[in-house]
Amino acid sequence: MCFDLHVALDAPPRFGHSTSPRRFSTAYQQRRPPPDPHTFDYPASLKQYAEWFRYYHPTVAQEEDNADKAAEQEAGDGSKPRNGIKTRWEKYKREFSATQVSINDTPAFSPSSRFSFGFQYIIFEEEKD
Repeated sequence: MCFDLHVALDAPPRFGHSTSPRRFSTAYQQRRPPPDPHTFDYPASLKQYAEWFRYYHPTVAQEEDNADKAAEQEAGDGSKPRNGIKTRWEKYKREFSATQVSINDTPAFSPSSRFSFGFQYIIFEEEKD
């Protein structure tokens, strides 16, 4: 059996496959903005914070990256003497923790307030025999 290769190569693609690169609409190319880590109920990871920071502060992020690269080249030994975005993330985490501590210092229920939930506590004394 002999096949003509030219016929096989010139055949149209089967089952909807295309030989040209895929083209997506612009709606699929645009990504959603990352959520603001300051609105989270938990501290954001470095990756989450960095994605948010780079999205909303691209110029400052580029300046931080350039300063990081300059410090790395100045060190000359391959070490990373600074990481600007990580430093900002650590500050964010400290502020987040301080906020949580101040929230936790104000108890939702205080044992000294007997009417906190709209009813009065009844305190029973032990009967002495």
